[in-house]
Amino acid sequence: MVWPMKGYLKCVLVVTFVLQGAEICHAQSDDLIEGMTSPSLGFLPRKVREQMIYEVPYRVGESAQSTWRVAQDKRDFQREGATNLTLSAAELYELRVGGLVNVKTRTYDDVDSEWIDLKSYGQWNSLFSDHFGSQTRLRLRWEFPAPEEGGVVFYYRHRERYAGREQERTKWARANDLPEGNNIPFIDEHELRHSPERQVMDELGFNVTWWPTPRTHLDFSAVYRKGEDHLIEQRREYDSRSGTIGLPGSRVRRGYVYDEDTDVIEAGVVTEATSLADRSRVERQLKDETEEKQRYGWTGAIQHELGERSWLRFDSELAFKENREPDRQDTEYAEQDTAVFHYTLDGNRPIFRLDPLPWDVFGLRKVEFENNLKREWYQQHRLSWHHEVERGHELEGGGFFQRRRDFRDVNYQRFEPRDSPAMSGFDSEIRGMGSTSANGISIGPDIDPGLARGLNFSQLVEQEAEGIYKTAREDYDTKRDVMGAWAQYRWEPSEAWRFHAGARLEYSRGVYRAKQAYWNGSENFGNVIFPANPVATEETEKRRKHSDILPSLLLEYQPEENSYWAFQAKQLLQRSRLWELAPRLAVDEDRGTAPSVLSGNTNLEPSRQTQVSLIRDHAFAAGSFLRLSAEYWDLDDPMTRASWFQPYEIPHPDVTNTGLRNYRFEQTISGDSGSLIRFGSYYAQQLSFLPHPFDQMGVFGSYTLTSSEQNVEVGGNSRQTDLSFQPDHRALLGIFFRGPSWHGRVFTNFHSDYLVSMGEARMSTGGAGDHFVDSRITLDAAFEYRFSDHWEFYVEGANLLNTPLRIYEESERRQTHWERHGAAIRIGFHAFF
Repeated sequence: MVWPMKGYLKCVLVVTFVLQGAEICHAQSDDLIEGMTSPSLGFLPRKVREQMIYEVPYRVGESAQSTWRVAQDKRDFQREGATNLTLSAAELYELRVGGLVNVKTRTYDDVDSEWIDLKSYGQWNSLFSDHFGSQTRLRLRWEFPAPEEGGVVFYYRHRERYAGREQERTKWARANDLPEGNNIPFIDEHELRHSPERQVMDELGFNVTWWPTPRTHLDFSAVYRKGEDHLIEQRREYDSRSGTIGLPGSRVRRGYVYDEDTDVIEAGVVTEATSLADRSRVERQLKDETEEKQRYGWTGAIQHELGERSWLRFDSELAFKENREPDRQDTEYAEQDTAVFHYTLDGNRPIFRLDPLPWDVFGLRKVEFENNLKREWYQQHRLSWHHEVERGHELEGGGFFQRRRDFRDVNYQRFEPRDSPAMSGFDSEIRGMGSTSANGISIGPDIDPGLARGLNFSQLVEQEAEGIYKTAREDYDTKRDVMGAWAQYRWEPSEAWRFHAGARLEYSRGVYRAKQAYWNGSENFGNVIFPANPVATEETEKRRKHSDILPSLLLEYQPEENSYWAFQAKQLLQRSRLWELAPRLAVDEDRGTAPSVLSGNTNLEPSRQTQVSLIRDHAFAAGSFLRLSAEYWDLDDPMTRASWFQPYEIPHPDVTNTGLRNYRFEQTISGDSGSLIRFGSYYAQQLSFLPHPFDQMGVFGSYTLTSSEQNVEVGGNSRQTDLSFQPDHRALLGIFFRGPSWHGRVFTNFHSDYLVSMGEARMSTGGAGDHFVDSRITLDAAFEYRFSDHWEFYVEGANLLNTPLRIYEESERRQTHWERHGAAIRIGFHAFF
C-alpha cells in the first residue's frame, strides 16, 4: 500500500532548509532523544566548567535507543515515485555519533558536483579582530562504473580559527548582623576573564555506498579528526575575603568584610560597597594551556531485501574522543595588604573599580600545573528484521547493544613561595611594564606567558595536600551497557491511514569508579598554611542495574497530498550522564569559612517520560508550510542539578576534628514527578503574490509556548519549580530570498528565561538559590550568489548582535555569570567541477 508522499515531502524539504534552527528536524544519533538535559553549574567536566559555555536549550539526553520510530527507507521512497530532491529531506548529512564526533554521511548521489566540490572561507570575530581565521574543505566524488552500484565520497577539511570568550563571574554571599538585618546578599568575589583561543584542526572522512547485488545495500561513513587548541587566558579577580557561610545562628569566621559606613543597601541587596584595605585581595592570573584533541568514528549499515517490503538489516556505530592537556600552567599574582576596590550594580551588571596601585605591589601567590587526560568511548550495534505479512500488514523486530564509557585522569600540582603569605617580593621576573593605575576593571599589564613559563622553582614549595585532593576529586572511570529488543506492528488500512504499535525492552548495567576525598583547605589570609594540611582519599566502586519496558503508539492520517496529521503516545527514558553517576565525593572544610561538598549520585534512576503529541501539517505550495503541534509530558523521577546547605562533619579526625559545619552541597538529584505542556507553530510563506522580483521573497517563523513543573526535595525542602532547560517562550522570525542566482536569509532567535539549577529556596544565595539563564535574542544572516555553473560566493554572519549570555541567581540583579563570544563573519567561495 503506497502513500502519496511526494508533494508533502517536497514541501517539508523546502521548509526544512528555510527554518534552520526552528527544530523541525534534527540529525542525531539514535541514542539521543528530544528530552531534557541537566548539566551542572559548578561540577561539569573540568573543561566545560571552566569555560562555562551554556547554549540555548538543546535536545540531548541519553536514551540508549529509547527513541525509535519507523524509518522510511530510501528505497521505499523511490518505489513511491519520489525525486532525488524529495529524498534529501530524509537524508542525514551529518550524524553526531554518541554525542562525541560528527560523521558526514552525504552519499555520492547527493553531492552537487560531478567530481570536485571545494569550499573555503575566511572568518573574522569581533572580539579578536586582529586575527583572521580560515577553513578549506575538499570533497571528491567518484561513481562506480555502473552508477546504480554505488559510489564513494572522500573529503578533507583544514581549519584555523580564532575564538574564545569574555567572561564575568560573580559569587554572592550573605551578610548577617547588619543594621538593615540578616541574610542580605552582597558580592564576595568578582572575576573577569579574557580568553582568546587559537584552534587548528585537520579532518579526513569518507562515505561508501555500494549495491553488490540488486537486493543488498551497504552504506559506510567514517571520520578521523585531530586538532590543537591553544588558550592564553588573563584573569582579574576582586576578593573581599568575606566568610559568610556558617551554621545557622552561629557567628561566621570572618563575616561581612566591607566598609559598613559607606555601603549602600537597596531592596535588601548591597548595591554599592568599598572593601577594607587590610582585608581584601586583588589577584591577577594567567592560564596557559594547549589542549590536544583526537576523535574518530564510523557508522555503517548493511541491508538485504528479502522481498518487496521485507528485509534484514544490521547497523553499527562507534566513536572515540580524547582530550589531553599535557602541560597546563596557571600563574597567579596577588595584592592583599593595601588594595581597595569599590563595586556598583549598574542595572543588573556589577562594575568594579580599583584604587590606583603600582604594579610592583603584586606578589606571586601560586603556580599550578596540570596534566589531564579525558577519554570517551561509544559503540552501538543493532540487528533488525522487517517482514510484510500481507499487503498493509508489516512486522518489525530486533535487538541492540550499546556501551558508553567515560574516563578522566587528572594530575594536579600547586607551588607557592617558601615564605608564606604570598607577599614575598618574588615578582621581579614577571611583573608588568611599569606602574599603572586601575580605574574600572584594569589593574595593570597582563602577565607575560613566556616569562611565567621561565619561573625559578627553587624558591617555591609544593602544596602536596591540595594536589592530592584536587586530583582525587576529578578522577573517575564509568561504564554503562544497555541492551534489549523491540518489536512493532504496522497496519495500513487505506492510503490515508497508517497505524504503528510496539514495545521495547531495555536492560542496563553500570560500573562506576571514582574517589572520595576529604581536605581542610585552610588559608592564613593568603596562602595555604605550611606544613601542608592532612588529606584523606579512598577509592570506591558502585554497580547498578535497571530494566524497563517502553510502549509506543503512532497514528498517521493523510487525507490529501498536502495535508498530514499525526498522533503519538510513547514512553522513553532520560538517563544520567556518566560523570553525574560517578561516585565522587569531594569535601573541603576550608576551616569553616566556605565548606563545600561536591558529589556524584550513583542512585539516580532513569527518568521515565510519557509523551503524548498531536501534529498538524499543511503545505500551501512549494516554500509555504504550516505546522501546529501540541504535546504533554508526564515524568517520573525528573533530574535536575541542585545545591543546598546542610550540617555535615568530616569522618576523618586526622583531617579535622572541628565537628559539624554548614556545608554547601551540590549534586544531580531526582524529583518526585514532573509535567510539561507545549504548544507550537511553524510557518513559512513564499510571497508569490507580490510583483517581481519581490515574489521571490518569503517569511518564516516559529513559536512555542511551554508550561512545565517538577516536584523536588532539595536539602529537606519540598519545592515546585519549572523543569530545567524549558523556557516558557521560544521564537524564530526571518525573511528569505530565493532567486535564480541569489539566495539569502536573515533571522532572529529568542528564548525567555529558564531554570538550569535548583537551590534550597529560590530566594537563597551563596550558590544555594535557583539559577536561571536570562532571556536572549540573537541575529544571523546568510547570502549566496551563484555567478556561474561552477562558482558560488557566500557571506555568513552569526551572533551579529554579539548578545551576551547571562546567568543569575534568584533575581536578575544577582548576576553570577556573563559571557560574550563575539560576532562572527564568514566570507568564502564554493566551487563545483
